Amino acid sequence: MTVNLFSATGYFLFSGIGGIGDWGEFIQGLGPQWLWRIGLTVFGAATYLLAARISLLELRPLIGSNKEHAIGARCASQRFPILRRNF
Repeated sequence: MTVNLFSATGYFLFSGIGGIGDWGEFIQGLGPQWLWRIGLTVFGAATYLLAARISLLELRPLIGSNKEHAIGARCASQRFPILRRNF
């Protein structure tokens, strides 16, 4: 889910900054280019940050919401590679 969200939202950011891609071609004949490119960039950045927020909220069940649980989960995840290497 995260990769799909970042790809979809980052495309607007990429098209706004670079002026290339499908959206870059689409805005060629529409009004002032600088205004459309700024709009695409702002929209892309806002949706990219929203996608990051959604992704972090989806990870909450895996890492826990309280600090003690999160520290324990990190410690446990660091132990497993050590166990795999020893066996």
